Amino acid sequence: MSVTVTEKSKKSSKFKKSLIYVLGILLVSSSFLVFKQSFAQDRINLKSRGFSIIPPEGWKLRSAQSQSLVLVEPKYKNAKYRASIQVVANVGGKAMNAISAKQMADHISSKFPGRNSMMTDYRVLNYDAVNLADGRKGYIYYTEFTIRDTKLMQMHLYISSANKHFLVTYTDLPKYFEGDFTSHKMQTVWNSFQSIQLDSPTPLLFYENNKFLSVVIGILVLLTLFYFSRKVIFSSKIKKFSENSSNFDADIEMIEEDSFKTYKDTDEEEDETKKASDDDEGDDNFFSNVS
Repeated sequence: MSVTVTEKSKKSSKFKKSLIYVLGILLVSSSFLVFKQSFAQDRINLKSRGFSIIPPEGWKLRSAQSQSLVLVEPKYKNAKYRASIQVVANVGGKAMNAISAKQMADHISSKFPGRNSMMTDYRVLNYDAVNLADGRKGYIYYTEFTIRDTKLMQMHLYISSANKHFLVTYTDLPKYFEGDFTSHKMQTVWNSFQSIQLDSPTPLLFYENNKFLSVVIGILVLLTLFYFSRKVIFSSKIKKFSENSSNFDADIEMIEEDSFKTYKDTDEEEDETKKASDDDEGDDNFFSNVS
């Protein structure tokens, strides 16, 4: 009887351990799924434009349309200005090069002042190339302006996918732009910019495309080899023709020299014949005079 109770207790103990093990696995799995879902919810997608971004911590989505979205920071008591990030999508992919960057700088300086009638003294301070976390190239622009006697600054990120280009604009007080990303606020905004994902790569110019460049270089090498091979063949033909021409000229000179010698010998023979004839006539005259 005691043996039976002991066996039952062992089986019960094993069952409890198995149950705890299974519950532990389920708990870990559910925690992972919750974490994954919360992380996915943090990323805001502009699906129609193939754009997504993780906002800075605490920032909220204020508005989202088919071509744009606006993120704002939390409301702080006695805050002079509430910072924002605006994303604007435009049709058409753009290559990230100096020409495109200059065109966007001109676009910013001409279009942004007209968006707000209270905006004055708007100007582009500088811009430079940057690389995002995924290796995508873009350009950063810094601008400043004044609204209602309040000075503000902006940081614009210019990037492009294969079919669309984007301008992501962070607007805030100038003090947060000082020190080259050393402020905590600027660092969180920059981290948010680095989280941006697009649905396709940035267009490349023909000389930036490695495959195209390889084909072009291969064609140029073949053309160069063809040119030099033709040149070598042509030079050998010219050399051979020159040698044949030299032999031909030598034959002509020999013929002319022989002909000249023949004419000279003929003239000498004619002179000797004429002289002999004159001598005979002289002798005849002499004998006739003697007789």
